[in-house]
Amino acid sequence: VATEETFIPKLLERSYIDVTNSQIRTTNIGRAFIDAFPVDEIKNPAYTAEMEGMIYMIEKNEMKYEEFVEKTNTFVKDTVEQLGAMDDKVSDSIINTWNQQIELCKCPCRKGKILHKGNFYGCSNYPECEISLPKKIKEKAIPEAQAKKLFEDKKTDLLKGFKSNEKEFSAYLVLHEGKVKFQFQTQEELSFGKCPKCKKGDMLHRKTFYGCTEHKNGCDFMLSAKMKGKAIPGNQMKKLIQYKKTDFINGFQGEKGEFTAA
Repeated sequence: VATEETFIPKLLERSYIDVTNSQIRTTNIGRAFIDAFPVDEIKNPAYTAEMEGMIYMIEKNEMKYEEFVEKTNTFVKDTVEQLGAMDDKVSDSIINTWNQQIELCKCPCRKGKILHKGNFYGCSNYPECEISLPKKIKEKAIPEAQAKKLFEDKKTDLLKGFKSNEKEFSAYLVLHEGKVKFQFQTQEELSFGKCPKCKKGDMLHRKTFYGCTEHKNGCDFMLSAKMKGKAIPGNQMKKLIQYKKTDFINGFQGEKGEFTAA
């Protein structure tokens, strides 16, 4: 367990393994290292069992600690010598596989490539280019596809799940002059339609109700976000505001129980 706690995070950080749904799998670069590694004993579970057996023998006083250290030092020395004798073509193959795995896309600076660098993305032309993006912002993990979109199009799709002061919010990420910034939705994007009453303001969601932006100028039109015990879905509220009628909605609560209505 101690070994797992020590090495698994390091293997993850270096992209040698991937953990999905609690399952650990080797990545392309991880498999490339395993295939190319010249010392077969290290790749063989039998060698691990042999090492554990020697540790057990030390515990039972059937083997001296000094003998174990001597065997280990000899093995490490032989391993280093074999690594030093590796063919350059093998090293080049591993490097190429590594580069393919960590490369995300071309950098907007046009002189480098955006690479996976642990917990962030950065340009291969650093320090000349300082463009970078943390893989997690405001407690929100940035999907790789959105990171690529940011560097290629300079703007992500609308991302949900950012947190500030224990409150969630949604925003776009934009790349402006080499810096990553938040861009929030405009009133037009947030609007559920023009106010049916004054025809001037936009109807916006205000937590427990939908209200007109012209309320300061006297428009008091509003709609409850919840009717007869049923929270009205946003797409249906938009239909109600724009077309004065929703689709049939399930889950309203009445005196005789649950019912469906438009």
